[in-house]
Amino acid sequence: MRLTRPRSPFCCHFPFPKFRQIWCTPVPRIRFLILGLLLVSGAVIAAELALRHNYEDACVQLGLNGGDAGWSPCETGFLQAPANRVIRYPVRPGDAVDLRYDANGFRVTAETTDDDRQPTIFLGSRRVLAPDLPAEQTFVGLWESSTTGFPSQQVVLNGGMPRGCPLLWQLQFDTRLATTSARRLICVIGVDSCENDFIVRRSIKFDAQGRPQIGLHPGKSAEPKSNAAQELIEQYRLVQVGLPMIGNVFFGREPASDPFESRLQLSANGSLTTELIEQALVPLIDLSQRASSRGTKLTVVYLPTADELALQAGISQSERDSLVENCRSVARDFTARHQLEFLDLTTHLVEDEAGSRLFRPDGRRLTESGHQRVSKVLSEAFTPRLASQPIERSVQ
Repeated sequence: MRLTRPRSPFCCHFPFPKFRQIWCTPVPRIRFLILGLLLVSGAVIAAELALRHNYEDACVQLGLNGGDAGWSPCETGFLQAPANRVIRYPVRPGDAVDLRYDANGFRVTAETTDDDRQPTIFLGSRRVLAPDLPAEQTFVGLWESSTTGFPSQQVVLNGGMPRGCPLLWQLQFDTRLATTSARRLICVIGVDSCENDFIVRRSIKFDAQGRPQIGLHPGKSAEPKSNAAQELIEQYRLVQVGLPMIGNVFFGREPASDPFESRLQLSANGSLTTELIEQALVPLIDLSQRASSRGTKLTVVYLPTADELALQAGISQSERDSLVENCRSVARDFTARHQLEFLDLTTHLVEDEAGSRLFRPDGRRLTESGHQRVSKVLSEAFTPRLASQPIERSVQ
Protein backbone atom coordinates (compact mmCIF):
# COMPACT_ATOMS: atom_id res chain seq x y z
CA MET A 1 0.00 0.00 0.00
CA ARG A 2 1.36 3.47 -0.99
CA LEU A 3 1.58 6.08 1.73
CA THR A 4 0.42 9.56 0.79
CA ARG A 5 0.81 12.88 2.61
CA PRO A 6 -2.49 14.06 4.01
CA ARG A 7 -3.88 17.06 2.25
CA SER A 8 -4.06 20.34 4.07
CA PRO A 9 -7.50 21.07 5.50
CA PHE A 10 -7.29 24.52 3.87
CA CYS A 11 -6.94 23.24 0.33
CA CYS A 12 -10.62 23.06 -0.40
CA HIS A 13 -11.15 26.70 0.59
CA PHE A 14 -9.12 28.23 -2.25
CA PRO A 15 -11.39 29.25 -5.15
CA PHE A 16 -8.63 29.44 -7.79
CA PRO A 17 -7.41 26.05 -9.02
CA LYS A 18 -3.87 27.16 -9.81
CA PHE A 19 -3.39 28.77 -6.42
CA ARG A 20 -4.94 25.72 -4.73
CA GLN A 21 -2.51 23.49 -6.58
CA ILE A 22 0.48 25.55 -5.42
CA TRP A 23 -0.74 25.71 -1.84
CA CYS A 24 -1.45 22.01 -1.61
CA THR A 25 1.96 21.03 -2.95
CA PRO A 26 3.75 18.45 -0.80
CA VAL A 27 6.54 20.99 -0.13
CA PRO A 28 5.36 22.93 2.97
CA ARG A 29 8.07 25.55 2.66
CA ILE A 30 6.38 27.11 -0.36
CA ARG A 31 3.16 27.47 1.58
CA PHE A 32 4.90 29.24 4.44
CA LEU A 33 6.83 31.42 1.98
CA ILE A 34 3.62 32.53 0.32
CA LEU A 35 1.98 33.16 3.69
CA GLY A 36 5.00 35.17 4.81
CA LEU A 37 4.95 37.27 1.63
CA LEU A 38 1.26 37.98 2.13
CA LEU A 39 1.82 39.07 5.73
CA VAL A 40 4.78 41.29 4.81
CA SER A 41 2.86 42.84 1.92
CA GLY A 42 -0.08 43.54 4.19
CA ALA A 43 2.19 45.11 6.81
CA VAL A 44 3.87 47.31 4.18
CA ILE A 45 0.52 48.47 2.79
CA ALA A 46 -0.81 49.17 6.30
CA ALA A 47 2.34 51.11 7.23
CA GLU A 48 2.17 53.16 4.02
CA LEU A 49 -1.50 54.03 4.61
CA ALA A 50 -0.80 54.92 8.24
CA LEU A 51 2.09 57.20 7.25
CA ARG A 52 -0.03 58.92 4.60
CA HIS A 53 -2.55 59.90 7.28
CA ASN A 54 -0.11 60.64 10.11
CA TYR A 55 3.09 61.63 8.31
CA GLU A 56 3.92 64.76 10.33
CA ASP A 57 3.37 63.08 13.70
CA ALA A 58 5.43 60.07 12.63
CA CYS A 59 8.30 62.30 11.55
CA VAL A 60 8.18 64.11 14.87
CA GLN A 61 8.43 60.84 16.78
CA LEU A 62 11.30 59.64 14.58
CA GLY A 63 13.09 63.00 14.69
CA LEU A 64 12.95 63.38 10.92
CA ASN A 65 12.19 66.49 8.87
CA GLY A 66 8.59 66.10 7.78
CA GLY A 67 8.91 68.48 4.86
CA ASP A 68 9.58 72.15 4.21
CA ALA A 69 8.17 73.42 7.50
CA GLY A 70 4.61 73.05 6.23
CA TRP A 71 5.16 74.65 2.83
CA SER A 72 4.00 72.58 -0.13
CA PRO A 73 4.76 72.63 -3.88
CA CYS A 74 2.42 74.92 -5.77
CA GLU A 75 1.39 75.25 -9.42
CA THR A 76 1.19 79.05 -9.41
CA GLY A 77 3.41 80.44 -6.65
CA PHE A 78 6.13 77.75 -6.55
CA LEU A 79 5.51 77.16 -2.83
CA GLN A 80 2.20 77.50 -1.03
CA ALA A 81 2.16 78.90 2.49
CA PRO A 82 0.48 76.87 5.27
CA ALA A 83 -2.20 79.46 6.06
CA ASN A 84 -3.92 79.30 9.47
CA ARG A 85 -2.11 76.15 10.46
CA VAL A 86 0.15 74.88 13.20
CA ILE A 87 2.93 72.62 11.90
CA ARG A 88 4.95 70.39 14.21
CA TYR A 89 8.53 70.62 13.04
CA PRO A 90 10.83 67.85 14.37
CA VAL A 91 14.17 68.96 15.73
CA ARG A 92 15.37 65.66 17.19
CA PRO A 93 13.67 62.44 18.35
CA GLY A 94 11.04 63.37 20.90
CA ASP A 95 11.56 67.11 20.41
CA ALA A 96 9.57 69.32 18.03
CA VAL A 97 8.74 72.98 17.52
CA ASP A 98 5.22 74.20 16.78
CA LEU A 99 5.20 76.58 13.80
CA ARG A 100 2.12 78.79 13.91
CA TYR A 101 1.16 80.51 10.66
CA ASP A 102 -1.45 83.24 10.21
CA ALA A 103 -3.88 83.69 7.32
CA ASN A 104 -1.12 84.99 5.02
CA GLY A 105 1.36 82.28 5.89
CA PHE A 106 3.50 84.46 8.19
CA ARG A 107 4.97 82.78 11.23
CA VAL A 108 3.57 84.35 14.39
CA THR A 109 4.19 83.91 18.09
CA ALA A 110 0.58 83.45 19.17
CA GLU A 111 -2.94 83.05 17.90
CA THR A 112 -3.88 85.66 15.32
CA THR A 113 -5.84 88.50 16.90
CA ASP A 114 -7.52 91.56 15.48
CA ASP A 115 -4.96 94.36 15.54
CA ASP A 116 -5.23 97.62 13.65
CA ARG A 117 -1.49 98.36 13.97
CA GLN A 118 0.50 98.19 10.77
CA PRO A 119 2.96 95.32 11.06
CA THR A 120 6.61 95.10 10.14
CA ILE A 121 7.22 92.06 7.94
CA PHE A 122 10.53 90.29 7.61
CA LEU A 123 11.02 88.55 4.28
CA GLY A 124 13.75 85.97 4.06
CA SER A 125 14.76 82.38 3.56
CA ARG A 126 14.91 79.47 5.96
CA ARG A 127 17.50 81.40 7.95
CA VAL A 128 14.80 83.94 8.86
CA LEU A 129 12.02 81.37 9.33
CA ALA A 130 14.30 79.38 11.70
CA PRO A 131 11.86 76.45 12.04
CA ASP A 132 14.16 74.66 14.51
CA LEU A 133 13.64 77.37 17.14
CA PRO A 134 10.52 78.57 18.96
CA ALA A 135 9.19 81.78 17.44
CA GLU A 136 10.05 83.74 20.59
CA GLN A 137 13.75 82.81 20.23
CA THR A 138 14.16 83.95 16.62
CA PHE A 139 15.52 87.44 16.00
CA VAL A 140 12.12 88.41 14.60
CA GLY A 141 10.31 87.35 17.76
CA LEU A 142 13.03 88.83 19.99
CA TRP A 143 12.83 92.16 18.23
CA GLU A 144 9.06 92.28 18.63
CA SER A 145 9.32 91.49 22.34
CA SER A 146 12.01 94.18 22.76
CA THR A 147 9.45 96.87 21.84
CA THR A 148 7.03 95.82 24.56
CA GLY A 149 6.23 98.75 26.77
CA PHE A 150 7.12 101.38 24.18
CA PRO A 151 4.34 103.66 22.89
CA SER A 152 5.21 102.53 19.36
CA GLN A 153 5.21 98.81 20.14
CA GLN A 154 5.43 96.96 16.87
CA VAL A 155 3.75 93.91 15.43
CA VAL A 156 6.53 91.97 13.71
CA LEU A 157 5.72 89.08 11.38
CA ASN A 158 8.13 86.41 10.21
CA GLY A 159 7.81 86.03 6.43
CA GLY A 160 10.71 83.60 6.06
CA MET A 161 10.12 80.70 3.70
CA PRO A 162 11.99 77.80 2.12
CA ARG A 163 13.77 78.97 -1.04
CA GLY A 164 13.04 82.56 -0.02
CA CYS A 165 14.48 85.12 -2.44
CA PRO A 166 13.37 88.47 -3.95
CA LEU A 167 11.99 86.68 -7.00
CA LEU A 168 9.55 84.60 -4.93
CA TRP A 169 8.58 87.62 -2.81
CA GLN A 170 7.82 89.51 -6.01
CA LEU A 171 5.78 86.59 -7.35
CA GLN A 172 3.74 86.34 -4.14
CA PHE A 173 3.40 90.08 -3.49
CA ASP A 174 -0.27 90.40 -4.48
CA THR A 175 -1.41 87.23 -2.71
CA ARG A 176 0.49 87.63 0.56
CA LEU A 177 1.98 91.11 1.03
CA ALA A 178 -0.46 93.56 -0.53
CA THR A 179 -3.26 92.50 1.82
CA THR A 180 -1.39 93.23 5.06
CA SER A 181 -1.10 97.06 4.99
CA ALA A 182 2.41 96.63 6.33
CA ARG A 183 4.27 99.64 7.69
CA ARG A 184 7.63 98.26 6.60
CA LEU A 185 9.07 95.36 4.64
CA ILE A 186 12.52 94.21 5.69
CA CYS A 187 14.05 92.01 3.00
CA VAL A 188 16.83 89.87 4.47
CA ILE A 189 19.21 88.77 1.72
CA GLY A 190 22.55 86.96 1.52
CA VAL A 191 24.41 84.32 -0.43
CA ASP A 192 21.44 81.98 -0.08
CA SER A 193 19.23 84.49 -1.90
CA CYS A 194 21.34 84.10 -5.02
CA GLU A 195 21.36 80.33 -4.77
CA ASN A 196 17.60 80.19 -4.27
CA ASP A 197 17.03 82.52 -7.23
CA PHE A 198 19.18 80.25 -9.38
CA ILE A 199 16.96 77.30 -8.42
CA VAL A 200 13.46 78.80 -8.70
CA ARG A 201 13.98 81.09 -11.71
CA ARG A 202 13.86 78.23 -14.20
CA SER A 203 10.29 77.46 -13.07
CA ILE A 204 8.97 81.04 -13.33
CA LYS A 205 7.15 82.53 -16.33
CA PHE A 206 7.45 86.29 -16.86
CA ASP A 207 5.28 88.86 -18.63
CA ALA A 208 6.46 91.39 -21.22
CA GLN A 209 7.55 93.79 -18.44
CA GLY A 210 9.67 91.14 -16.78
CA ARG A 211 7.37 90.58 -13.81
CA PRO A 212 6.90 86.97 -12.69
CA GLN A 213 3.39 85.72 -13.41
CA ILE A 214 3.35 82.06 -12.49
CA GLY A 215 5.75 79.65 -10.85
CA LEU A 216 5.29 75.92 -11.24
CA HIS A 217 7.21 73.95 -8.63
CA PRO A 218 9.02 70.96 -10.20
CA GLY A 219 7.19 68.71 -7.74
CA LYS A 220 3.89 69.71 -9.37
CA SER A 221 5.05 69.29 -12.94
CA ALA A 222 2.77 67.19 -15.13
CA GLU A 223 5.64 66.21 -17.39
CA PRO A 224 6.76 62.57 -17.32
CA LYS A 225 9.36 61.84 -14.69
CA SER A 226 12.76 61.04 -16.13
CA ASN A 227 14.27 60.07 -12.80
CA ALA A 228 12.70 56.82 -11.60
CA ALA A 229 14.42 56.97 -8.22
CA GLN A 230 13.17 60.53 -7.63
CA GLU A 231 9.65 59.50 -8.56
CA LEU A 232 9.81 56.61 -6.10
CA ILE A 233 10.91 58.92 -3.29
CA GLU A 234 8.12 61.41 -3.98
CA GLN A 235 5.40 58.78 -4.27
CA TYR A 236 5.83 56.62 -1.17
CA ARG A 237 5.97 57.80 2.43
CA LEU A 238 7.80 54.68 3.56
CA VAL A 239 10.67 55.54 1.23
CA GLN A 240 10.68 59.18 2.41
CA VAL A 241 10.96 58.01 6.02
CA GLY A 242 13.29 55.09 5.37
CA LEU A 243 16.01 56.97 3.49
CA PRO A 244 16.68 59.52 6.26
CA MET A 245 16.74 56.72 8.84
CA ILE A 246 19.27 54.77 6.78
CA GLY A 247 21.29 57.95 6.36
CA ASN A 248 21.31 58.42 10.14
CA VAL A 249 22.45 54.85 10.76
CA PHE A 250 25.29 54.75 8.23
CA PHE A 251 26.32 58.40 7.88
CA GLY A 252 25.08 60.07 11.05
CA ARG A 253 23.11 62.65 9.09
CA GLU A 254 19.89 63.08 7.14
CA PRO A 255 19.62 63.73 3.40
CA ALA A 256 18.07 67.00 2.27
CA SER A 257 14.33 67.19 2.95
CA ASP A 258 13.82 69.10 -0.28
CA PRO A 259 14.00 66.46 -3.06
CA PHE A 260 15.34 69.08 -5.46
CA GLU A 261 17.97 70.54 -3.14
CA SER A 262 20.86 68.18 -3.83
CA ARG A 263 20.06 68.07 -7.53
CA LEU A 264 19.66 71.79 -8.21
CA GLN A 265 21.66 73.55 -5.50
CA LEU A 266 24.65 75.53 -6.66
CA SER A 267 27.75 73.56 -5.79
CA ALA A 268 29.99 74.88 -3.04
CA ASN A 269 32.57 75.78 -5.65
CA GLY A 270 30.07 77.26 -8.09
CA SER A 271 30.72 80.76 -9.31
CA LEU A 272 28.38 83.45 -8.01
CA THR A 273 29.09 85.87 -10.81
CA THR A 274 28.13 89.52 -10.65
CA GLU A 275 25.48 88.89 -13.31
CA LEU A 276 23.81 86.12 -11.28
CA ILE A 277 23.88 88.19 -8.09
CA GLU A 278 22.38 91.27 -9.74
CA GLN A 279 19.78 89.10 -11.46
CA ALA A 280 18.71 87.84 -8.03
CA LEU A 281 18.49 91.40 -6.67
CA VAL A 282 16.58 93.02 -9.55
CA PRO A 283 13.13 92.05 -8.12
CA LEU A 284 13.89 94.32 -5.15
CA ILE A 285 13.35 97.34 -7.43
CA ASP A 286 9.80 96.30 -8.29
CA LEU A 287 9.12 95.31 -4.67
CA SER A 288 10.20 98.75 -3.50
CA GLN A 289 8.00 100.53 -6.04
CA ARG A 290 4.92 98.45 -5.30
CA ALA A 291 5.45 98.77 -1.55
CA SER A 292 5.90 102.55 -1.84
CA SER A 293 2.64 102.88 -3.77
CA ARG A 294 0.89 101.38 -0.73
CA GLY A 295 2.66 103.58 1.79
CA THR A 296 5.03 100.79 2.87
CA LYS A 297 8.75 101.40 3.35
CA LEU A 298 11.21 98.78 2.19
CA THR A 299 14.63 98.15 3.70
CA VAL A 300 17.19 95.62 2.51
CA VAL A 301 19.21 93.92 5.27
CA TYR A 302 22.29 91.88 4.42
CA LEU A 303 22.79 88.85 6.70
CA PRO A 304 26.28 87.38 6.22
CA THR A 305 27.53 83.81 6.62
CA ALA A 306 30.31 82.58 8.89
CA ASP A 307 32.68 82.64 5.89
CA GLU A 308 31.97 86.31 5.27
CA LEU A 309 32.58 87.20 8.90
CA ALA A 310 35.83 85.25 8.90
CA LEU A 311 36.91 87.09 5.77
CA GLN A 312 36.01 90.46 7.28
CA ALA A 313 37.99 89.60 10.40
CA GLY A 314 41.01 88.73 8.24
CA ILE A 315 41.30 85.14 9.49
CA SER A 316 40.20 83.30 6.35
CA GLN A 317 41.77 83.07 2.92
CA SER A 318 39.82 80.21 1.39
CA GLU A 319 39.02 79.93 -2.31
CA ARG A 320 35.43 80.90 -1.64
CA ASP A 321 36.34 84.23 -0.01
CA SER A 322 36.12 86.11 -3.28
CA LEU A 323 32.72 84.54 -4.01
CA VAL A 324 31.05 85.47 -0.74
CA GLU A 325 32.66 88.92 -0.68
CA ASN A 326 31.51 89.44 -4.26
CA CYS A 327 27.90 88.85 -3.21
CA ARG A 328 28.11 91.38 -0.37
CA SER A 329 29.83 94.08 -2.41
CA VAL A 330 27.46 93.66 -5.36
CA ALA A 331 24.46 93.91 -3.04
CA ARG A 332 25.88 97.07 -1.45
CA ASP A 333 26.54 98.71 -4.82
CA PHE A 334 23.21 97.60 -6.27
CA THR A 335 21.12 99.07 -3.44
CA ALA A 336 23.10 102.34 -3.54
CA ARG A 337 22.63 102.63 -7.31
CA HIS A 338 18.87 102.12 -7.07
CA GLN A 339 18.46 104.19 -3.90
CA LEU A 340 17.22 101.35 -1.71
CA GLU A 341 17.60 101.57 2.05
CA PHE A 342 20.35 99.13 2.97
CA LEU A 343 21.72 97.84 6.26
CA ASP A 344 24.76 95.55 6.24
CA LEU A 345 24.99 93.47 9.42
CA THR A 346 28.48 92.16 8.63
CA THR A 347 30.47 94.84 10.44
CA HIS A 348 28.15 94.68 13.45
CA LEU A 349 28.53 90.91 13.80
CA VAL A 350 32.22 90.54 13.03
CA GLU A 351 33.15 91.51 16.58
CA ASP A 352 31.62 88.30 17.94
CA GLU A 353 34.68 86.06 17.47
CA ALA A 354 34.20 86.00 13.70
CA GLY A 355 30.84 84.30 14.06
CA SER A 356 32.04 81.23 15.97
CA ARG A 357 29.17 81.56 18.44
CA LEU A 358 26.67 82.99 15.99
CA PHE A 359 26.35 80.20 13.44
CA ARG A 360 25.63 76.50 13.41
CA PRO A 361 28.23 74.09 11.95
CA ASP A 362 26.87 74.71 8.44
CA GLY A 363 28.06 78.32 8.73
CA ARG A 364 24.67 79.76 7.72
CA ARG A 365 21.94 79.04 10.24
CA LEU A 366 22.06 81.22 13.32
CA THR A 367 22.41 79.81 16.80
CA GLU A 368 20.28 81.10 19.66
CA SER A 369 23.12 83.51 20.48
CA GLY A 370 23.21 84.55 16.84
CA HIS A 371 19.50 85.38 16.85
CA GLN A 372 19.93 87.39 20.03
CA ARG A 373 22.82 89.36 18.54
CA VAL A 374 21.00 90.08 15.28
CA SER A 375 17.92 91.17 17.21
CA LYS A 376 20.02 93.60 19.26
CA VAL A 377 21.59 95.11 16.14
CA LEU A 378 18.20 95.54 14.49
CA SER A 379 16.70 97.08 17.62
CA GLU A 380 19.51 99.62 17.72
CA ALA A 381 19.16 100.40 14.01
CA PHE A 382 15.37 100.76 13.97
CA THR A 383 14.76 102.74 17.13
CA PRO A 384 11.41 104.50 17.54
CA ARG A 385 13.20 107.81 17.00
CA LEU A 386 14.65 106.64 13.69
CA ALA A 387 11.82 104.43 12.58
CA SER A 388 11.73 106.02 9.13
CA GLN A 389 15.12 104.58 8.18
CA PRO A 390 17.93 102.54 9.73
CA ILE A 391 20.91 104.20 11.41
CA GLU A 392 23.16 103.73 8.44
CA ARG A 393 22.31 103.49 4.82
CA SER A 394 25.17 101.15 4.11
CA VAL A 395 28.42 100.02 5.63
CA GLN A 396 31.45 100.58 3.44
